[in-house]
Amino acid sequence: MERGVFMNYVVKPGETLFDIACMFNTTVEELLMLNPQIADPMCLFPGQVICVPAQPCPMHPQMPAQGEACPVLRQGSQGPSVVHLQQLLTSHGFSPGAIDGIFGPRTEAAVIAFQGSRGLVQDGIVGVKTWTALGVNCMTPSPHPHSCPTLRQGSTGPSVVHLQQLLTSHGFSPGAIDGIFGPRTEAAVVAFQRSKGLVQDGIVGIRTWTALGVNCMTP
Repeated sequence: MERGVFMNYVVKPGETLFDIACMFNTTVEELLMLNPQIADPMCLFPGQVICVPAQPCPMHPQMPAQGEACPVLRQGSQGPSVVHLQQLLTSHGFSPGAIDGIFGPRTEAAVIAFQGSRGLVQDGIVGVKTWTALGVNCMTPSPHPHSCPTLRQGSTGPSVVHLQQLLTSHGFSPGAIDGIFGPRTEAAVVAFQRSKGLVQDGIVGIRTWTALGVNCMTP
């Protein structure tokens, strides 16, 4: 990586290196290389200052020009999609405060002000219409079916990462997006199921996957 493309970042409560790597489009390994002072990557503390890339790394290409994912965001959402939203709001002259990947009251106020300026429903929720007004070409959900494995507390792996990303995009934080189905992920699943009128068992089956917007393939 070239010189002059780094910046300092202040760690916020509950954040992990994985969260920060996702936010800045890099990897945990890259962050550890940039921050040799981190003795234990599992032990970050709020207020800790670390070095991060000031721009996306070349190894992580951007979304294709023909369309971008447009997740539904609301107060409480976190992650790279919120960073993108905050950057777009700022570029349109509506300040969300710090561009920190956290959809808080100031980001919500900026969204409402932007929606009002475009004649949209001023609900503070960022859906396809708000993304489009911000200049994003939203891609339609893939019609191709996906595998929808049954997940529960104790499950691990890429499917859990996908689940955690979907929960976050719907405004139900599972904590760290780390591929581990722990108590916080289970609590987020139960809260999501409750919001959709599903059985609140914390187990992710076809009905929960479908409610999350996944087109599940049949066996």
